[in-house]
Amino acid sequence: TLARNLYARFPELVSAVDNEAQGAVDPAAQKAAATKVDLEPFLQRIQVFETELDAGSARAGQRIYILGTVIGLLLIAGIFAGAALAASGNWTQIFEGAIFGAAGALASVLFRVGNGKLEVDAQQGKKLVFLSASVKPLTGAIFGGIIVALLLSGLPQIEVPDADPKRFFFLGVLAFVAGFSERFAPNLLQFTEERVKGEESAKPEDAAKGGTKKAAPAAAAKVS
Repeated sequence: TLARNLYARFPELVSAVDNEAQGAVDPAAQKAAATKVDLEPFLQRIQVFETELDAGSARAGQRIYILGTVIGLLLIAGIFAGAALAASGNWTQIFEGAIFGAAGALASVLFRVGNGKLEVDAQQGKKLVFLSASVKPLTGAIFGGIIVALLLSGLPQIEVPDADPKRFFFLGVLAFVAGFSERFAPNLLQFTEERVKGEESAKPEDAAKGGTKKAAPAAAAKVS
């Protein structure tokens, strides 16, 4: 496509130079006539073609990115599905959360494609675009599994339903959101970190208050 468009512009440019240099016999006069050719129309056409070429390259990059994300999801989902079947207890729910997180990552990519917000640098090559896309579901799976583990630990003080299927759907939806949103999981983890730090800093104060209360009866006994 590039060669075809450049070859189409080149004869037009040569024809314009020939028309401008008609009647000039002296080589110096021909060269001077060639410099008078207006290049603006040709540059505008090349710029339009460059824009179309970039758009086509971006669409091709998006197709490769989507394909890589789908294949990555299938691989990650297969691995964690096998792990969920082999595991038991809370580990099963964590692996299930990883699957939901990977699905959320794919939904995020498709959502950005629909909104025209998926930007892919196709200049880095098909292999690198495919590789970076296939890693996307793995990131979502990690976030999904961590969020489920965090909820089961009780640190965020979020009430998790005890009975299935509500428990399954509750954890699955939050794991999906963790894979879909790039801010949800980091914000929840940061909130949990701040809460744990607050509790640790409050422990010395509580110990000091407790020590003062215990010392008071002992002092009263000595006075009596």
